Amino acid sequence: MSDDESFYINDYIEIPDQLKSFETGKPISHCVDCGTRLLEEGPSYLIQKAYRKPEVLVEYAQCFNCYEELTASSSKQTMRDIWNFFLDSCDFEGRKQRLLKEAPQDFEPWIENCLTCGKGKDEVTTYTLVWQCEGPHLLFYYMPYLICEECQIRMQNLMSTKSRDIWDRWYEDHIGTPSVMEKDYTPGKVVLV
Repeated sequence: MSDDESFYINDYIEIPDQLKSFETGKPISHCVDCGTRLLEEGPSYLIQKAYRKPEVLVEYAQCFNCYEELTASSSKQTMRDIWNFFLDSCDFEGRKQRLLKEAPQDFEPWIENCLTCGKGKDEVTTYTLVWQCEGPHLLFYYMPYLICEECQIRMQNLMSTKSRDIWDRWYEDHIGTPSVMEKDYTPGKVVLV
């Protein structure tokens, strides 16, 4: 059996308790953007959960259709610069193969370090977890991953003013300013990755 074929045997687990909603203790069930029900047969979706230890600042799910619509509204240069930032910082394929071999049913090794700079989760105070799901399952592919605040700010600095305004407006319309961040919130500080 080739490495490519073995990926499809152990490529998902049920969403672990620590990745469920901190408010309900259940998986996040609807797209924040369009309201699509996500836990049944439906589209793949992303979940993002931002932390400032020990608090969860923001958590939401977004179906891929809505995510793609949002990224398409950004400038091509912004998306190219962000994509290059990821490619310059991470060997996605090598990481995926290594983690699937070392820990095929455990998501913790996937989020031990920042995807782009390598800092350990224990070394950073603020970070975002990103993972892909289908129905009630977390998928192991290029996600899940952790990205630290410093790298999120680096990504924010790659965005054009127009793209940053689009994302900030989306954030304000769909997420709002989390109460724990109001005191020192800067639009775009928690970058939607």
